Amino acid sequence: MIHLVVPSDARAARNLEAVAQARYGDDLSRLTLYGIALDPASERDLQEFEHTPEPLLDSWVAHRKLMAATSPGDTVVMSDWRGLGGVFALTQWSLPEDRRRTVVTVAADSACLTMLHVAGTIDDLPMPLASQIDWEVTQYTWSHEVLTPSPLALDLLAGIGVEHGSLVAPEPEASSPVTGSSLVWAPDPVSRRSRTGDVLRAVTSVPGAQAVVSTVDEDDGVWTGTTWDALRHVRAVLDSRVSRGDAPDRPSVIVIGDPFSVPDPEVSRMVAEGVPVVVPAGSAAAERWPGAPAWSDSDGVAAALQGETKASPARQERPASHRSPSPGRASRISVGIPVFRDVRFLAECLDSVLAQEAEPAEIVIVDDGSESPEVDSALEEAARRDPRVKVIRAEHRGVCVARNAALEAMTGDAFLFVDSDD
Repeated sequence: MIHLVVPSDARAARNLEAVAQARYGDDLSRLTLYGIALDPASERDLQEFEHTPEPLLDSWVAHRKLMAATSPGDTVVMSDWRGLGGVFALTQWSLPEDRRRTVVTVAADSACLTMLHVAGTIDDLPMPLASQIDWEVTQYTWSHEVLTPSPLALDLLAGIGVEHGSLVAPEPEASSPVTGSSLVWAPDPVSRRSRTGDVLRAVTSVPGAQAVVSTVDEDDGVWTGTTWDALRHVRAVLDSRVSRGDAPDRPSVIVIGDPFSVPDPEVSRMVAEGVPVVVPAGSAAAERWPGAPAWSDSDGVAAALQGETKASPARQERPASHRSPSPGRASRISVGIPVFRDVRFLAECLDSVLAQEAEPAEIVIVDDGSESPEVDSALEEAARRDPRVKVIRAEHRGVCVARNAALEAMTGDAFLFVDSDD
């Protein structure tokens, strides 16, 4: 039997239902996780865990409930929301094969994906967020399969070593071209995940355009309060041109910001009726409407709102499973060397770098505005010595800026900085 474990979060439930129906059809047994009672022994056990991080405790409770509500051989399809399936997925691999359930996770709603999308990292986070993400990653890692409607989610998960992800998207639908943007509707919750700030900044560049944004707020995650609070400056620029509310009767264009979630039914209805839509690149919405203009920053949104972007190319066929190589040693190492006036040991530094067992693919030397004939001569000699040496000349702005300039010029998949007197 295939069980669909429906979470209490409305957005997560919508994503789960859409992906599960696209993969399995309607022949699903639906379980409401919070409607499954714990057995008395579990209730007693809970009293022993008052110092346990709440996300772990929640995941353990979900595990006990699901073990009681399902049978060996069943397939259990779960959302990644809050990592509630982490303990359940991990436990299956400790059971004899004839007692296991097959666990399938729908990736669209985790804090892990949001942090990777917004901050680029899931390291060094405070509790209890760190524990929640630990169990989300555990759920991804130990699920038999991870499904998602978003190509971006596949790429982010592959970057942390999750190699068993599959793209499950509904059949593509047609969308209308953007011809005018007098009333822009941003239906996603106001958040960094939805990049509401980029959408509002784009609206400021469209003369006379009005924006209607969702009434749903999410914690900003960077500043204290909500993202709506953090956007007070761009709101002040727009002034009366931005308001909050539900779907307007007939917007001139819809701008989707959430890259992971399937569009809600009201958005889908309007697009089917001919309202143009602008979608984030690599998003679930881009899979739904592959002909719609896709954006990656506020300039891209602004260009789309003004009808200056062409429709995205037709959706390419994708393999059923998205796999990436397991994390390993880098294949191309870039070495950065900032220089300021002192080049007495530069030649010996290069000797050391070039003599390493793992040879560099390139060496980027940044002259931090030395304005010295001696430095010029040494750098010219370094460039003649080996074709992998690249020299960048910059104004004197300090070693940090010099290192950043080296980073921007590097092409390797790993990097190392070495001082010129090392």
